[in-house]
Amino acid sequence: MRYLLIILTIITYCTSADSLVVGKTYEISEPNPYNEISDRSKKIDWKKITKKAIQRKTYIEKMRFPALPKTLKNKIRLITPMASAPADINDQYGKTLYKKGYKFNPLEYRKLSGRIIIVDEEDIFNIELLPNDTVIINRGDIYNVSKEIKKPTFILDKFTASTLSLRSSPTIISQVGSQLEYKEIFVEAVK
Repeated sequence: MRYLLIILTIITYCTSADSLVVGKTYEISEPNPYNEISDRSKKIDWKKITKKAIQRKTYIEKMRFPALPKTLKNKIRLITPMASAPADINDQYGKTLYKKGYKFNPLEYRKLSGRIIIVDEEDIFNIELLPNDTVIINRGDIYNVSKEIKKPTFILDKFTASTLSLRSSPTIISQVGSQLEYKEIFVEAVK
């Protein structure tokens, strides 16, 4: 058995790939990648792409909540969030666990992974950001802020503003037990 293995190894080593070619072969010719990219970019309708980008920005502006007023003095308030089941919630066997309309506090079942920061672009550097913070922009450009703080930012839309019962900006929302703590922070205007 050992000799057979050695002989097979020697035969495989001595046999070149050229002698094992079976069937018809073809030359491989690949175009220059730079030329390919250049040619394809010339075929792109940049006016159409620009128009779509402008339409998307217009859509974002329509979704934007009318800007919250600036916080005039530091204030802390606690809120107990309540949600209701939109439909009957059944288990795997069809037994109803919670009826439609059942009210519950979601913070009793799930914890916030970080704080929620609602802030204007001009005030972003007046707030100490932590790694797990979610940043929502009240006034300003989310792209610029995201680039500056090197993390994703979100736009304050109508649904978020009403769901969180926001009053002013900047506001830092964090979880305290089964409640949400809203810290409304006064930031002096830079003159």
